[in-house]
Amino acid sequence: MHSGMLSGMGTTDNQKRRRAERTRVFLQALCEHFPQCFTADRAAVRPLAIGIQATLKAALTEHETLAETPAWLVRQALARYTGSPAYLQAIIDGKPRINLQGETVEAVSPEAIAAAKDRRTQQKAAAEARRKAQAEAAAAERRAAKLNRLAEHFNNKD
Repeated sequence: MHSGMLSGMGTTDNQKRRRAERTRVFLQALCEHFPQCFTADRAAVRPLAIGIQATLKAALTEHETLAETPAWLVRQALARYTGSPAYLQAIIDGKPRINLQGETVEAVSPEAIAAAKDRRTQQKAAAEARRKAQAEAAAAERRAAKLNRLAEHFNNKD
């Protein structure tokens, strides 16, 4: 029963929205405190060093406003940052990995490039599916509105 309670944590829409907003704000803070590493400029995004999460957690303790950042928020922010199309493109382009100071630490592996290409392909397919579903929903809405207008027209003929 206890594990069921844990798996349900953070799953309501309101909780998801709050977590997403908190993650977005924390990412902004990372861009401000570690501008050589994190950026909102899509063209300037570079791959992060392997294992940067531990380095980041240690560095956060040195910042008064970020010292109490929960581990889940660090994980969530890094997942969001590294899952972005701009980040994946930086991997695909073979840009070197950097540390928190923006210094090059290692090359991106061919396996990482292949994984980024696969993930980007999945993102593009999901986006296309969403666009198609939205277009179909809009078309269905237009058909329903047209049918309603026709029904009103014939109902008012009496």
